[in-house]
Amino acid sequence: MNSVDNKKRRFKKRWWTDELTVKWNQVCLAERQYLHCNKINSNTYLRQIYVSKRKEFDKLAQQSKRQYWHSCQEELVNLNKNDPRQFWRKIGNIGIGNERQSKIPNEVLRSDGSVTNDMDDIVQKRKDSFHGLLNSNPDNNKNYGVEKLIVKNDIVCNDLNAYITFDEVYKVAMAAKNGKSPGVDCIQAEIGVFDKKEIGHKEIVGGG
Repeated sequence: MNSVDNKKRRFKKRWWTDELTVKWNQVCLAERQYLHCNKINSNTYLRQIYVSKRKEFDKLAQQSKRQYWHSCQEELVNLNKNDPRQFWRKIGNIGIGNERQSKIPNEVLRSDGSVTNDMDDIVQKRKDSFHGLLNSNPDNNKNYGVEKLIVKNDIVCNDLNAYITFDEVYKVAMAAKNGKSPGVDCIQAEIGVFDKKEIGHKEIVGGG
């Protein structure tokens, strides 16, 4: 693992150390050797090495965590005794969300290509940008033609407007459930076991 990767781990895990980096590299190397070995005897031996390296890394990681959190607790105790205001400020900054929160830079790009940090220019630039999003016009909106497209609702289609037949319900139920219990639509798949003629006869006799 290079120094860049180690810095990333330090940023996300404050308790990470250089010794942990060395141990982690040993674990990764042992794992690769174990997974890529095709010989049975060597595979068993390499697996033992991998498990041993992994246990060493886990033990050291837990030890580093305990030492880090203990030092944090000692720091808070000392701050509480010497500077209570700084203590509560430190408490407010504790947490993963506060440590990794990315801030929006107070700068904008002008029309001439220059960058400005002036607060008035920043507010006006963002105001104009949001105003353009909510109030588009045909001149600067590329999707204006699509947005103004009129969709007709009076399209005549006999296939879509026709009644749903028994065959359609039967095919959908059997294909979706494969003869099992009903789903959220409450259509019993067992309806397919009856003959269509028998159901039609019952509807005629019953007047349904």
